[in-house]
Amino acid sequence: MIVGFNFKKINVERKKKLVKGMKVKYNMDISKVYKQEFTLPAPDQTVLGLDFDFTVGYGEGIADILISGTVNYMASDADVKEALEHWEKSKQLPKAISVPVINVILDKSNIKALELEQDLSLPTHLPMPSVSIGKGGKGKEKEAEKYIG
Repeated sequence: MIVGFNFKKINVERKKKLVKGMKVKYNMDISKVYKQEFTLPAPDQTVLGLDFDFTVGYGEGIADILISGTVNYMASDADVKEALEHWEKSKQLPKAISVPVINVILDKSNIKALELEQDLSLPTHLPMPSVSIGKGGKGKEKEAEKYIG
């Protein structure tokens, strides 16, 4: 169960003018997993601290976004021990832990990155929903015209 989430560092920089056809890439990496000191109500529970970096890169040095933070995940002592051993061997986490942790990192970091992109007039790194008039015939165009929002 996720019991905490904090951003530690947010860095965004627009270095050059935007160019047509530039590539936008994003990545998420868990850089460190460790036993976190926490005051807990249950004696058989332990908290894992997971440090992460979320990055968005625009073209060749056009702009960069870096978001770093920590997720705190509470689990049984045995599950935490297993996760730490697995991390030390392979730099991977068991799916029962990695799936909710990665999902919360992506949810919160993508939203923060979208806010920063808007502030710096950068294109979004994720496709945004849009509306267009259909090209399939008159019926489709009339349906679009009927909408008065």
